[in-house]
Amino acid sequence: MAEWRALDEKGSEPVAHGMAGGPLFDPESGLASDSLIRFIVSQRIDAARERCDELWVAVLSVRAGGESPATIGQLLGDALDDADAIGRLVDGRYLALFDQRQERAVLAATTHLRSLAEERLPGTVLHAGVASYPRHGFNLDEVLIAAATALAEAQSWPIHRVEVAPAP
Repeated sequence: MAEWRALDEKGSEPVAHGMAGGPLFDPESGLASDSLIRFIVSQRIDAARERCDELWVAVLSVRAGGESPATIGQLLGDALDDADAIGRLVDGRYLALFDQRQERAVLAATTHLRSLAEERLPGTVLHAGVASYPRHGFNLDEVLIAAATALAEAQSWPIHRVEVAPAP
């Protein structure tokens, strides 16, 4: 992916930008930006289609008592070390990509994230919606809609919860 360096809005910090002009990394969390993580997942879905393989995504909502996105980003990076990519969406949710993984590995990773969140950030509540290509969708939008729907179901619980999207 072509990129170029530009000054941020304050004119002081260089920020990497992609072809669409948006930042490659979220300045608050240090994770991949919305546009970059969507690009990565889309490309990985195309690759999974070519090799007839499975790909999983987890859309995550982290309710922390005043924790900064940088702290949450660090937590996600530490806990989801099996993820192929992690990014922050424009609405504040997070997206983790698990390429060539089985469902149980994704659920184990989110369980590890929950445990680490309880240890490092007491009072944090984690909700996750998990979906896969090709089980829940055949393109980026379909997979993300399935994961977001599962996340909405998980968020109906007041405690930590991970929901896998139902098969269509």
